[in-house]
Amino acid sequence: MPRLGLSASTLMSIAIKLLLSFLSLAYLTDAAILTQPHTSWALARISSNNDNPLSRVLSGGLQRRLKPGETPLSRVFRYKYDEDALGQGVTVYVLDQGVSCKHIDFGGRAKCPQAGDLTAHWISRLNAWAKPKALDHGTAVAGVVASNTWGVAKRANIVSVKVVKDDRSVKASLVIQGLMYAASKERKKGPESDSRAIITMSIQLRREAAVRMAIEAVSSQHQIVVTSAAGNTGQDACAFDPTRMADVVVSGGSDIADEMYGMSNYGSCISVIAPAVDCLSTAWREDDTAFDLAAGYTGTAMASAYTAGTIANMLSRPVFAHYGPDLLKSIIIRRAQRGAIRNIPHGTPNRVLMSIIKPSTSETASAQSASSRASSSNQQNRIS
Repeated sequence: MPRLGLSASTLMSIAIKLLLSFLSLAYLTDAAILTQPHTSWALARISSNNDNPLSRVLSGGLQRRLKPGETPLSRVFRYKYDEDALGQGVTVYVLDQGVSCKHIDFGGRAKCPQAGDLTAHWISRLNAWAKPKALDHGTAVAGVVASNTWGVAKRANIVSVKVVKDDRSVKASLVIQGLMYAASKERKKGPESDSRAIITMSIQLRREAAVRMAIEAVSSQHQIVVTSAAGNTGQDACAFDPTRMADVVVSGGSDIADEMYGMSNYGSCISVIAPAVDCLSTAWREDDTAFDLAAGYTGTAMASAYTAGTIANMLSRPVFAHYGPDLLKSIIIRRAQRGAIRNIPHGTPNRVLMSIIKPSTSETASAQSASSRASSSNQQNRIS
């Protein structure tokens, strides 16, 4: 194997510079699956269960002669996805420090609560008081979920729910209000609505029973999927809320070399592991229309965002559209790649998130049967 004599961090720096130089929105077609070239290592990783991106670089991805129109990163870092499952009709509520909703890479799909929205009065006030720079973290999370360039679910909708203050402090009461706000917005859509929702958060709390009750309510009563970052304190995720909850899809973090992110929380409460180090995403800038609106971010909030985007893509498939949070979580876990992460703490499930999840034959048959029963029930209701 050729040796470049470069550290992983140096290689990542080179990759980012090359990526920004060759960035293009051109997409390649391969049967039913589309391929986005010039993307991040993280998107490439979750959409392929081959060797990790770093191994492909070291095996000559940056050295072999390029074909016409090809760049080093278009060969090494490619995001594969199904155009029919890109989060269409799905809303992702980002409970964070706020999102720069006018960012050009969201294409108008990101919404911030307005002052006239009485159900979000407290959120509107927090947004009004927010220093613009404080939006950076939430904007990056939303970008991994659904931005045009760096997002997993490129057609999903984003709603910013600011529950973390500018100094990164968080109160359980604000988290609960954020959860209830998402539930109320979904409830207003009515029972006839086909839209589905996801809540993603990166909040670490010490055993908050009220928060657990709120999550159980949005999950069981409103069928909203909740994803959470494992946390970045290098501790057992089962010691905190909401990561100790069975209702929540919890994401630990990994790096480009398929090693566990050193600060990621760990343990049996981890559902899957996803990229969390030097993840390219949308960056806050004073000029939301500027071209160079990307940066690298590290933390398990990124891992949770990749998971939320993957679930959004699943929910945009008719077969999965009416699956409950528990079933969706079990499928995410069942379809994950096993045993790929090195240096993983004892007792932590070694499961890497995979973003292309197509329904199996049995899942399709089950969905068709459920649809037939619902149709028959509706017909009987009309007759009676």
